[in-house]
Amino acid sequence: MKRYLSWSGGKDSSASIVLCHEKGIPLDGVVFSEVMFSHERHISGENPEHIRWVYETAIPTIEKMGYPVKVVRDKEDYLSLFHHRITKSEIPERIGKKTGWLIGGMCLANDRLKMRPLREFFKSVGECEQVLGIARNEPERLLRLKKNCWSILDKPNSGQFKKGNKIGEETRFKKGHNVPCKFKEEYCDELIKFFTTIEPQVIYEEFYFPDGSLKGKRPVQVIPPKLPTFEGFAWSIGVSVGTLENWRKEYPHFDTAYARALERQREILLVFGTNKQYDGNFSKFLLTNNHGMAEQVKSDVTYKFTLSDEIDEESN
Repeated sequence: MKRYLSWSGGKDSSASIVLCHEKGIPLDGVVFSEVMFSHERHISGENPEHIRWVYETAIPTIEKMGYPVKVVRDKEDYLSLFHHRITKSEIPERIGKKTGWLIGGMCLANDRLKMRPLREFFKSVGECEQVLGIARNEPERLLRLKKNCWSILDKPNSGQFKKGNKIGEETRFKKGHNVPCKFKEEYCDELIKFFTTIEPQVIYEEFYFPDGSLKGKRPVQVIPPKLPTFEGFAWSIGVSVGTLENWRKEYPHFDTAYARALERQREILLVFGTNKQYDGNFSKFLLTNNHGMAEQVKSDVTYKFTLSDEIDEESN
């Protein structure tokens, strides 16, 4: 059976090629899908520096390892999707209009321009084994894999994969597990540190002597520190925000650390929002929606009563 490695040019898939080479795992080829901005003008839709590295450095190196590289492209490009006329839509006003700028997160370009040529390629080669590079700290991606998968790391220097219903004891997580990643006590301190260690970025102007040595420098711009978020912390340890919420329920120490981090985030928004280092409207939005703060509105209400003559006579 043929075996191909799907390569994106990123760190995980590139590391998989190196692992295959080190462990003597044969590959019939490495497949790279390139998104094109314009076929007619020969303009790639990939990051210019990245695609230059792919063609000038990575592909020659991979082929020296003995793995042929196949570059696939879809017949469509970004411009063809941009100028595509909408023929079906739940909103009648859209029919006949151009698609226009592609919306991030809607997966149109990824599905049509990135994944479709890969699907067509693997369909053309028939039954084969596909090698994917996935980092160990991405449990959500691991859980999406099918059962008939195996790991390069299961059997070192074998030249073959170890088949089974898991991707190695260290890289596969059970589907029935409520927490997709094992909790560690040090995450409590790491969470506090993540929300405490924030420093502004200072841009300096440097001065040099005629011989090229540094004479001195002076600050010309101070960029406010990046606002620490729970999404950012979850990303840094390879889990989702939902996992953090599960840990709060199961581990009291982590729940306490989470509450302290939330208070720290509120303090940062108040301080940097007040001195205008953060946008005031954005700070107000986060404080209102994430921290339960609300603007107090005081109103004076005057009540005016008119007593009829009949009531006055009865009272007398």
